[in-house]
Amino acid sequence: MTNRFHCPRQDCRSDRCPAKKIYSCLSPGQDAALGRERLARRYQAGQVFIHHDTPALAIFSVHSGQVKLTRSASIGQEVVVGVRGPGELLGVREVLSALPYQVSAETLEPSILCAVPREAFLDAVRDCPELAMRLLGRISKDYLLAEEQLVARAHLSVRARTARLLLALLEYKRVTTGARAVREVSMGREEMALLVGTTRETLSRSLGQFAARGAVELKSGKIRILDSSVLEGLAD
Repeated sequence: MTNRFHCPRQDCRSDRCPAKKIYSCLSPGQDAALGRERLARRYQAGQVFIHHDTPALAIFSVHSGQVKLTRSASIGQEVVVGVRGPGELLGVREVLSALPYQVSAETLEPSILCAVPREAFLDAVRDCPELAMRLLGRISKDYLLAEEQLVARAHLSVRARTARLLLALLEYKRVTTGARAVREVSMGREEMALLVGTTRETLSRSLGQFAARGAVELKSGKIRILDSSVLEGLAD
């Protein structure tokens, strides 16, 4: 079930909006034009709001919460290709290239997502070269991270890949929440296993080894990081 409402532009223009940075280069007139088109929805956990191979009619930004991106392999198995949180944009590649959505997107927790129609977003890109450059920077970063994941799956052990994922999730949560003392990771084991490229059972064994070495504490489905230096050694 979703709750649709007009995105509060006073929040979107303030430091409270995680997506402010990407749009901060817009002039007041450009920002107002985009704001008139922006629409927000509240989603419960487990809701799919982007479906693979459907027309890319909008750009989504994550105002709060987390979403996972998946693709279907040729054998029909679902593969998690990424996790996105506050401030991240979804659908940029497809809208800019006039292709259908290449992934499905599902909320991992209660979330607020802001949607901007395709034409309104493209108008903003045409009118603001700085926005276009920022988008190119984000796309380039995503491409480099994808390459790094491919190399890691080919050359690193499951234990090393799991340690890297935990460190990345911890840093990501610190950046998106602005908190320095974040120590917990709450992503589901199934999603973590898919991101690492292994089975849930093998992932659980690696986490158990980390717990035995005092690096993490496993409790109530959450992972509390006790000693990140141990994880950094395992990741290398």
